[in-house]
Amino acid sequence: MKKKMGLILAILLAACSLFTAIAGCALGGWWIVRTAKKGGWPVGAAAEPTVIPEVTSAPEETPAPVETARAADRVEAEIVYENGGYSSVHAVLRGYRGSELLWTRTLASCPATELDAFNDIGLFDDLYLCCNGGTLMALDACTGETAWENGDFGGSVSGFDVDEQRNLYLTGYYGPAFFLADIDGNTLCRMENFNPEYYWPNRVRKLDENAAEVVMTMGPEGEEGEFRFRVEKENGVWRWSGPDGAQPVSHTDERAWKTAYANWIRGQEEYDGYCLLDAGIGVPLLYLKGMSTAQGDLLCVYDEKSGAVNSIALWVESLSYVPGANLFWERGGHMDIYYDNVFAVQDGRIVLLGAGQFGAEDNTRPGAYTYSWQGRQGTEAEYLSGLQAVFPMQEAQFAGLEACGREEILAQLDEIS
Repeated sequence: MKKKMGLILAILLAACSLFTAIAGCALGGWWIVRTAKKGGWPVGAAAEPTVIPEVTSAPEETPAPVETARAADRVEAEIVYENGGYSSVHAVLRGYRGSELLWTRTLASCPATELDAFNDIGLFDDLYLCCNGGTLMALDACTGETAWENGDFGGSVSGFDVDEQRNLYLTGYYGPAFFLADIDGNTLCRMENFNPEYYWPNRVRKLDENAAEVVMTMGPEGEEGEFRFRVEKENGVWRWSGPDGAQPVSHTDERAWKTAYANWIRGQEEYDGYCLLDAGIGVPLLYLKGMSTAQGDLLCVYDEKSGAVNSIALWVESLSYVPGANLFWERGGHMDIYYDNVFAVQDGRIVLLGAGQFGAEDNTRPGAYTYSWQGRQGTEAEYLSGLQAVFPMQEAQFAGLEACGREEILAQLDEIS
């Protein structure tokens, strides 16, 4: 009997265990579904299964676009005449892209003459080219800042052309007859004139890589027309050939320097007086007396090799010279500081032979002058001795004694012998 009761009890206990397990599983499943629907696990419940993300390479970052500088697609020039238009003029340049103003640039003032002081040449890719007071300029088309300058041209542009390499071909109304520069501003060729009987060029064009054509509008004895000159590079040297009868004339020919001086004067502002000075070098020098200290004087010499007129600026009415000796002496000064310069002509240019300065540089010692000749300080006697050694002051003659007016000097120069 006891065995039967123990068996029954064991069966009941096993049944209770089985029921408990089944009930627990059912309840757990219900709780899982309930919790999932409500969006979370209860505190103390088993952790949510870990989801391992798929490993992929990081996307490459797209670089931010680089803002490129915008270049002007047109440049407008405003010509401003100063002091009523009688003395000087300057140009104000404005670079536009569409209707948007990108930059403004005011160029240096130039003397007001019968020729245009400013010449527009145009936009070429990233550069704007122009000529201001005889100086060629290239401006950055994006900013208006100066890329380069070239002062060799020295004229007023009457015609231009540009080739595939952006070499610039120019001609000036009063000269030079032909000028060539590369896009970096380097001078490749300059010819002041071809034949003095032909003048007033108004067109130039490139023919091929080593040749160009210049058209003159005035010929012998004032004949008007179109006279074509060919400029050609042969064995590295530029040479010219002209219409029938236009043969090269030696630069030492009197007609050459007279024509060069006359054309040069016509291209300048007016001065108070003009005269020719005999320096004993075969060609006289041209001296221009200024109307004011601001204008100053000019001393000019004709270069027989190039046919160009070279000049230097001087203090107003300060020049003396020794006739026939190729010696010129300038004395100038301001605010109790004075200087002496001695010049001579060498190879078609006016060069400095000696220079000195003296004056009251020490404001704490009024009247106490210091002297310096050729960079070396000394006494007044030493200063005068140095000056006298290069220029005989006792033989000096004021340069402007025989000065005449503009029209009179042009009449003298126009007398072709």
